[in-house]
Amino acid sequence: MSAEPCLHDVEYISILLREYDASYRYIDVRGKVVLDIGADFGTSAFWFIAQGAQKVIAYDTYQNRIVHPKIEWHGKWNGEFVPADVLKIDCEGCECLASPSFFEKYSEAYIAIHEFAPCFNSLFPYLNSTCHKIFVTEDGKETMFLCRK
Repeated sequence: MSAEPCLHDVEYISILLREYDASYRYIDVRGKVVLDIGADFGTSAFWFIAQGAQKVIAYDTYQNRIVHPKIEWHGKWNGEFVPADVLKIDCEGCECLASPSFFEKYSEAYIAIHEFAPCFNSLFPYLNSTCHKIFVTEDGKETMFLCRK
């Protein structure tokens, strides 16, 4: 998407919520702190709160964001480790800033890998062999995995 999505773009939000229901439903966030890398304008963070997350540490560059007392906003993620119980990373290429050892630091890690990402050929085989494939976008360009300790 070339332009920043709008908070009142109902069709866009509806598409996101359907994707979340299909893929994030496997993640148990009740009472947990979620690290949400690629939080968009807060739809995924808000979805995690609605599912019972204690707090969401959200990273994204959008300026127009959902404001909620349980969402702690940060800008662009630079690959650093952030303490949390659950990791969700879906940021169209920034998955390459993380290594398999980074994912293993979390009790549950939801990782979306994009076909165009420079690390696709190295990261996809690791995720495919050690994690559960839980969702593939309709166009097949994004695959979501759930890794558990």
